[in-house]
Amino acid sequence: MKVKQAITVCLFLLLLSSLVLAQEVGNIVGTITDEEANPLPGVTILAKNIQTGLVRSTITNLQGRYRLERLTRGIYNLTATLTGFKTLTQEKIPLTAGDELRIDFKMEVGKLEEVITVVGESPLVETTRSQVSTVMTEKELLSYPQANRNFLNLMYYAPGTLPNAPTIGGSAFAVNGMRGESNNYMLDGMNNNDMTDNSQAAGVALLPPEAIQEFRLITNNFNVEYGRNTGGFLNVVMKSGTNELHGSGWLFYRGPGPLFRTEDWLTHERPDYSRRQYGATLGGPIKKDKTFFFASFEGINQAIKYVRNPFFFTPEALAKAKGAAKLFFDKYKSAYPVPTYDFIDVNGDGVKDYGRANFQYEDSAKNYSAAIKIDHIFSEKDRIAFRWLYNYNKFEDGLPYYWVPGKQLERPQDYHTGGLSWLHIFSPNRV
Repeated sequence: MKVKQAITVCLFLLLLSSLVLAQEVGNIVGTITDEEANPLPGVTILAKNIQTGLVRSTITNLQGRYRLERLTRGIYNLTATLTGFKTLTQEKIPLTAGDELRIDFKMEVGKLEEVITVVGESPLVETTRSQVSTVMTEKELLSYPQANRNFLNLMYYAPGTLPNAPTIGGSAFAVNGMRGESNNYMLDGMNNNDMTDNSQAAGVALLPPEAIQEFRLITNNFNVEYGRNTGGFLNVVMKSGTNELHGSGWLFYRGPGPLFRTEDWLTHERPDYSRRQYGATLGGPIKKDKTFFFASFEGINQAIKYVRNPFFFTPEALAKAKGAAKLFFDKYKSAYPVPTYDFIDVNGDGVKDYGRANFQYEDSAKNYSAAIKIDHIFSEKDRIAFRWLYNYNKFEDGLPYYWVPGKQLERPQDYHTGGLSWLHIFSPNRV
């Protein structure tokens, strides 16, 4: 029985690791030939991540083909070596999560010590798959406008997307005509969907743009590893630490002054508004070429004052209340707004039943997010990654809950997202 349990646990961990890693790694494939386009078997292909020192190697088969699977995203140098031929190196190859890059080499006869370095190549294009996707890296993430710095709004820039598609409790993006709830949200390959609504305002884990390495939205011709939903597949990849210590900090502020807020066209007033969004990131090595960390934090404090003029019951109308309404207003009448204009006599008895009053209230929100990621490379064949994210949101509506004074509507949300992945290379063709 214990053996069966151990096997079940191992199989579960393997499945979990494959699910997490399926969308945060990429592949490099290609064919190696000589100057006469004849395939070269036995060529050693070595890929080195120049940011973390990760090294992976393989050997071409009888058809001169090679395949490097499950490489972590980053910048790679790719080297091909074979006795009797000059060593060939292509430098600074950008690999993003979900990529499958094809890089072919044509090797020249010569001494192994002679090295040919390829630089300044044209941008790499996937030719092995037909999926349609939009990829944004760190530069685009920090350059494109995003409402309130929410990465979900980057879906605006992908072809085939339509914003404000209605969902059960809000709205989301419709991708290629699918429902707003039909998108599949992933974070570092982990499930990041809200099981009740899956709208933009739903409880999905969020990261600041400075903590995101890559944003990829796949809208058509999905590969087999992308399933679950019929709309778009969005995978956001959290940054990892590298051999260099790096970090960032930010503070954004919006206040009530004319520089930040226009006045009301009718009253010419400028209601108080305050929003502070701040945070920082830090990443680097714990042990060079072996263990790396990355951490982020962001806080948002917002308060908005509103002036509205809804209808309220007059004191004369409240005096005629009966039953439960009379009990309610007898208790809370002193806090109930008194109308001052636009009075209406509903039944024509000469008593004003309700009218308008200027009513001021304040909505406030506090949002905090924290994340940490640890990567460790045991060897060329084994590496693990641990990530944990915490999100806390609290919304307070200034309008009293069902107009009961002192009963402010509060909506706190508190949730954790975490995952541990382990990648083991059994052979060049089995992961």
